[in-house]
Amino acid sequence: MKIAVRRRGVLVEPADDADVRWILEQFDREDTWKTFGYDGPAMGRAMWIYLEQQLILGVIKRGHERLGFCVLFPPQAGGKAWEFGYVVTERRARDAFTALHAVDAISHYLFDLIKVEAVSFRVRDENKASLAVISRLGYRPFKAIESKEGKFHYFEVDQAKWAERRAMLFAKAGEPVFFALIDGQKTRWRPVETKAA
Repeated sequence: MKIAVRRRGVLVEPADDADVRWILEQFDREDTWKTFGYDGPAMGRAMWIYLEQQLILGVIKRGHERLGFCVLFPPQAGGKAWEFGYVVTERRARDAFTALHAVDAISHYLFDLIKVEAVSFRVRDENKASLAVISRLGYRPFKAIESKEGKFHYFEVDQAKWAERRAMLFAKAGEPVFFALIDGQKTRWRPVETKAA
């Protein structure tokens, strides 16, 4: 089953074979390898992790245009949180609108459709734009760690925190805010409690 999610014109869909090649190539771009905490071009390392850890890769689009991508890393041994990173590769689309709606769409997929327990984000201290986006989503860091690649802030979102964010989105919109495309069929999505209201 192929599931894509759209939020206010920003679409996140599973990567096909051509997308996977394109995403892996992006890890040789400085803005991408820095975002993911590497110390230099990392296409080879990203490919190895993709093959070994069964990453979920998604493409962020507006219409048919590729704007960026997201990577979902499965929980490490003994953990429950999926790590989630994204990059908007198109410079003209690096705005709060694209980032906020892409993160919300991916969160909807993770929490509401495949029912993960928790998601974590790791954001480089110098990446003020991403820190601002996550702050606008209502999430706060629970720790900061210094490493040779720089200082990173860590965030974790669980089902309860997502439910708060989702309720705020529905309260503001008063209508479905997510459209899930399941095998190409568009469906409006509402949480159960909203249907009863």
